[in-house]
Amino acid sequence: MDQHTCTILEFNKILNLVKLYCYSPPAAEYFQKNNFYFNLSILNTKLSEVNEFIDILQKNISFPLSAFSDIRPSLRKLQIEGSFLSAQEYLEIRHVMIICRLIAARKDEMEAAYPLTVDKILKLIDVRDAETIISAKIDDEGTIRDDASQELRSIRQKMGDMKNKFQVKLQELLQRYTSSGILRESYITMRSGHYVFPVKVQNRTAISGIVYDQSESGSTIFIEPVEIVNFNNRILQLELDEKREIERILLDVANHLRLRLLDIDSNLKILAYIDSLHARARFAVEFNAGVPKVNDQGIVKLIDAKHPLLMLKQKPNLYEMVMDEKLIEKAETVVPLNIEFGKSNAYMVMITGPNTGGKTVALKTIGILALMTYLAIPIPASPDSDIGLFQDIFADVGDEQSIEKGLS
Repeated sequence: MDQHTCTILEFNKILNLVKLYCYSPPAAEYFQKNNFYFNLSILNTKLSEVNEFIDILQKNISFPLSAFSDIRPSLRKLQIEGSFLSAQEYLEIRHVMIICRLIAARKDEMEAAYPLTVDKILKLIDVRDAETIISAKIDDEGTIRDDASQELRSIRQKMGDMKNKFQVKLQELLQRYTSSGILRESYITMRSGHYVFPVKVQNRTAISGIVYDQSESGSTIFIEPVEIVNFNNRILQLELDEKREIERILLDVANHLRLRLLDIDSNLKILAYIDSLHARARFAVEFNAGVPKVNDQGIVKLIDAKHPLLMLKQKPNLYEMVMDEKLIEKAETVVPLNIEFGKSNAYMVMITGPNTGGKTVALKTIGILALMTYLAIPIPASPDSDIGLFQDIFADVGDEQSIEKGLS
């Protein structure tokens, strides 16, 4: 398709609009490239796939699709032997698995009414074993479970005991130092990540430990007692042991996922495609759009057609998201277009009329709705409309014009 035509017709704004209805970045990528369908049979199939989702949405039939992250970088990282992911990255992968599993569970009840949708669902691969391994090791908040391994449970129990003893020791020292009168005030504070006591400078030698700070007046120094240093060292060692064990667990999860990497990647691609169809359908419901008929006979028949960018001016919030600017004046109504050509030797249509009479809007509406159809995006027109499948669409506008700004 001629790129100049896409620019003149402001097709990128339509793509940006439809992308807002995608749940995921991979689905949005379907609308970043003008991958038009110029094969009539393929285009009809794509439009029928979208039409099934329109019906699903209009009938409020539950379909368990929700937002999910782009897990492709994580999957690429897992291709490297010996690599592992963060707990949060594993949860993002698991979320994709859960969505796929929930969608797959709808297969039987949707099969009769939505065969094309079920055809996609049937291609989803059961990866519950991979989902289970993640759930067994990582909780929903992204924390490694205590029972992820016996070693981790043991380390955390020792750490808990040590921290309890540490708190008891802190209070014991506070009482001792307070009663002996060597503290400026009776409290414990933090300096550079260490627990310290505010000691009168003249009592510096009364506590064996490390000085971490001094008050502005110089009358108080903040000391970490040597008993606390020993506790901290033991706790630090346990934390290092915990870190090593967590990394071993994360690597174990990675090794399990590596066995199903191709299946997970395949499911992601199917899910992204389903999301792209669903996004088109959500757009259709919001803009009262439908799937037109298509033909290879050069016939164009638009019934009650509206330019989507003019309709966007009726939706201020969406307008600002697509145009990246505030809407100055909300449109009250959008006048529909009815036009037909390509039949009975009517291969050319000449549109005449006064300035600001709608000529450019009419021409751009025909062009933009054809481009939308070729990308299987529903158009704001009667479903009885018919769009001819042309290999190229050409547009040449003499002056700088903008549909949404009313420049014509």
